[in-house]
Amino acid sequence: MKKKTALQLLATDSFSARDGWDDKGRGAYAADMGNWESYLFGHFHRSLYAYVLYEMSDEILDDKAYWKIVGQAWVGCDNNTEDMMRWMSLLFSDRPCKECIMADYDKKVYDALPEVMTVYRGCNKYTKHGMSWTLDRAVAEKFRRTRHCIWVPRTRSGKLGKFVTPRTRILEMTIPKSAVIAYFGDRDESEILTFVRYRKTKEVTNEN
Repeated sequence: MKKKTALQLLATDSFSARDGWDDKGRGAYAADMGNWESYLFGHFHRSLYAYVLYEMSDEILDDKAYWKIVGQAWVGCDNNTEDMMRWMSLLFSDRPCKECIMADYDKKVYDALPEVMTVYRGCNKYTKHGMSWTLDRAVAEKFRRTRHCIWVPRTRSGKLGKFVTPRTRILEMTIPKSAVIAYFGDRDESEILTFVRYRKTKEVTNEN
């Protein structure tokens, strides 16, 4: 009996299939045909993009296809902070052709970016280390005002998780272009993808 690949197992996994998808065998077919975009975006909820990509990444042999689908999945996922370790593993892959993470129109904007730039992030104390920043402070302000109640899986004391409403803020940071992983203009958010944990930030929140 032929052993199923990780993708085929995922495709027949009832918990990860998109609601209403009643023919899970088609997911395994798409995986066998190497139609990664159809497989991921046609069969899984956006909250599972990082998980599924992490599991199937070794089976995507074409480097350009790998980076293209990683970029599309990142833009399509609403809350990347929740699965940050998997996203970091995907984004910091040493596979070549990393520029393919961006569409051609985004690549043109990236090429025109200055060597040093100021970026902003609307966040709270739980999400301040996220990788999604923006060139537009107004966008950061929008996220600061709309991302309030969040789920904290477990407290330091070991208590069960709960929803909390932490104080939100806008952080500002100056980074070199070499620290920019990608630029995404989708949804008019002027998004800068960068890793900031060890970089200096300052709060520039205007509470009015």
